[in-house]
Amino acid sequence: MIGIGVAAVIGLLLARHRKYEFFDFMLVVVITLLSALAGAKILSIIVNWNLIVNLFEVLPAMEALEIVIRSGFVFYGGLIGGVIGLFITCKVKKVSFIEYASVFGVPLCIGHAFGRVGCFLGGCCYGIEYDGILSHVYETAIDASTPIGVPLLPIQLIEAVLLMLLFSVLLFVFLKLNNSKLVIYLYALSYSVIRFVLEFFRGDAERGSLFSISTSQWISIIIFSVAVILLVIETIKRIKNKRQTTNVIDK
Repeated sequence: MIGIGVAAVIGLLLARHRKYEFFDFMLVVVITLLSALAGAKILSIIVNWNLIVNLFEVLPAMEALEIVIRSGFVFYGGLIGGVIGLFITCKVKKVSFIEYASVFGVPLCIGHAFGRVGCFLGGCCYGIEYDGILSHVYETAIDASTPIGVPLLPIQLIEAVLLMLLFSVLLFVFLKLNNSKLVIYLYALSYSVIRFVLEFFRGDAERGSLFSISTSQWISIIIFSVAVILLVIETIKRIKNKRQTTNVIDK
């Protein structure tokens, strides 16, 4: 909740910097947030489908449903859901998706960083067993699967630090370079790499996997690939436009 609050304040300041109309911006925020929550819950259900089926087999339906509703969310599901909601809203309102996405992308990093601190405090999304410097031992945890009394790598805090660094870079690009596309490309490329690598150091098994690659790693590969393809296409277009402009000037 602190992360959402901090991200909201920063988002409003960036929207003000862009001179967006307050109520129009808040409408986009609300729809995007609802879409993100829906996406985060849907992907959580997908990756934990076998566990959910078992719950309904051993517990009364209403009790199992309550557990599913109260269970956690998956960040990438929220990101995908939020992007879809933002894209549709921008199309309906006939405003620039790229411009709005850059305003959302910067505070998303700081909000996500606070979220990972929350994961650390709650004991979910924990790291692999690690009995070294900065290791952490849980005496209790909200997540029932969290190993108790076992030294673990605080992977949540490592990701939080990296997200804060990424936030600083994106904020600089947004304010000093005023390049919305660069903000989006940097976020997509940087976070997909960060998440792909850190997944190898996660110790929780409730993430889904295919060919020994986790669901989040597959999504990271897709996001990174799409970002690279779009970046290459845009670079080629810019080179062609520059050549055409040069030819016109020469003539």
